Amino acid sequence: MDAGHDRSKWRRSCVAHTLILLFVLSLTAVEALYENPSGHNSSQSEKCADNEYESGTGFCCDRCPPGYKLKMECPGKGLRSECDKCAEGTYLDATNNFPNCFTCRKCKKEEDVVSACTIEKNTVCACKTGYYKKVIDSITWSCIPCKKCARENKERIRRECGGEKNTECECIDSYYRGENKCLPCTNCTEKCPDWCSTTARPPIRTVHPTPDSSPATGSLTVILAVVLAVMLLSVGYKHWRKHRRASHSIESPESHKYETKQPTVTTTVKDENSGLTSHWTEKEIEKEKDQLLPDCVPREIRTHEFIYSVLEVVPVSRFKELARRLSVSEQDIDRAERDNRAFADAQYQMLKIWSTNAPGGGKNIVPRDLLQEFVDTLKDMNLNGCAESIENKYCNEA
Repeated sequence: MDAGHDRSKWRRSCVAHTLILLFVLSLTAVEALYENPSGHNSSQSEKCADNEYESGTGFCCDRCPPGYKLKMECPGKGLRSECDKCAEGTYLDATNNFPNCFTCRKCKKEEDVVSACTIEKNTVCACKTGYYKKVIDSITWSCIPCKKCARENKERIRRECGGEKNTECECIDSYYRGENKCLPCTNCTEKCPDWCSTTARPPIRTVHPTPDSSPATGSLTVILAVVLAVMLLSVGYKHWRKHRRASHSIESPESHKYETKQPTVTTTVKDENSGLTSHWTEKEIEKEKDQLLPDCVPREIRTHEFIYSVLEVVPVSRFKELARRLSVSEQDIDRAERDNRAFADAQYQMLKIWSTNAPGGGKNIVPRDLLQEFVDTLKDMNLNGCAESIENKYCNEA
């Protein structure tokens, strides 16, 4: 009785331990499958680079270069694949692991060869003259003969055939498009605006001179224009010399020498055109001369114009050094490069920060002292050619 009870208890204990062991093993298998879902050995699975691919054995093998096809995969990690050169008449235009090369395209009779096929590039074809390219889908197109505008159908060319566009025709004057052909205008409509008048009439045509017309008319017009121009220049020159003599009549070496002691001199000037007589003092004449011949005033230097001039002359390799010498912080330099993909835009931003933060800047105008500081900085960097270019363009104007 006790022996049977012990055997029953032993069986229940074995069954319980067996179930627990199976449960633990199943959890281990699920975890392994989760960590390596592809089924490959986890020690071999790895992420391949752009110029590599995962082979059937789980290793990353190198791809073949353009113009070569894959002959044999790499036998193991760190070993190279075996590639074969494409045969003549075939190509592969990118890195690949293809076992075969593509066949080169052959241009059709209505196409010209732009560039021949090589092992790295397919044939490039283009439509011949008299054809246009009709796109069928992203990779398919064909050359279609250009449409011709028929003069007998009262048509003329509106736009020439070429590229991906066919010829466009339009009706000649006094005709309009209707019923898929050109019809003559008979009354005032939107398609016949030349007929819109009080009475229905054909459009006025320009009358060109006949061969019998005398060519002397055009020559006479040119001669009269030249004579009139000479007369106007002569009158203007005489008036200028008269005014100049009147202005200089009060000037002499003695008057300049004892200018503070001479009395006010009044000069009478008669205008030949109007016939009026005016009395001019010496100061008024000098003031008039100043108005006629103003001094050379240097123009304002716009900040954006100045910056673009600098970008044309300063080497790219020295630009960061220039920005640092102009007290642009490293943080601003890094921000300019980070915010602008093109380096020219980053350069512009650096100089904009300098011109805004510098004393006297920030008004979209570069002050003269700031300009001189910039030129001196270029000279300190031994960029004398750049400094001379900036001086010739801006500094010498003063």
